[in-house]
Amino acid sequence: MVINLLPSQLERQVLRDYYYRLGALASLLLAVVFGAGIIIELTRGVSVRVQTNGWISDQVQSTNVSELDLRQEAIRVVAQTNRQLATLEPLTNTQPTPSAVINLLLDMRPTGISVQAINYSARPTGAKVSLTGVADRRSQLLAWGEAIERLPEVSQVSSPLSNLVKDQNAAFNLEIEFGFNQSN
Repeated sequence: MVINLLPSQLERQVLRDYYYRLGALASLLLAVVFGAGIIIELTRGVSVRVQTNGWISDQVQSTNVSELDLRQEAIRVVAQTNRQLATLEPLTNTQPTPSAVINLLLDMRPTGISVQAINYSARPTGAKVSLTGVADRRSQLLAWGEAIERLPEVSQVSSPLSNLVKDQNAAFNLEIEFGFNQSN
């Protein structure tokens, strides 16, 4: 028979898990809505372009438009399409999902390192991920930190000196800042 002597820690862990799942669900919902919006905007832009091209061809067939007027109209339509594309371009520059970023970090984790807590915070041009856990050996933690720093998406890895105090079974806290390229 086991008696839980730390119910407050269990409650905190349950609440932390609940908030993490709620955040993940909210992020997923936001990504779905965002993706649907992009699809709607892209199809609307294509249909406007098709309608404009149809209108231009109808105008050419119905009236005898000089070639100069037709060229000016085409330039105007191209400029309008470029403005529409410039409006849609920021919508297509999406950041990787939180799960993709976390999987990237966990996939390169060496054996002997266990992660106990992950905190993902989105930023306008990137993200900040905080990892807490235990490393069997300090050298494994240092090697993992250096491997993370070599990732092109990573702008900074913060590792407090307390991570280096113990050589074995070292508790650690890493903060990784990602800077995602907005010109995809």
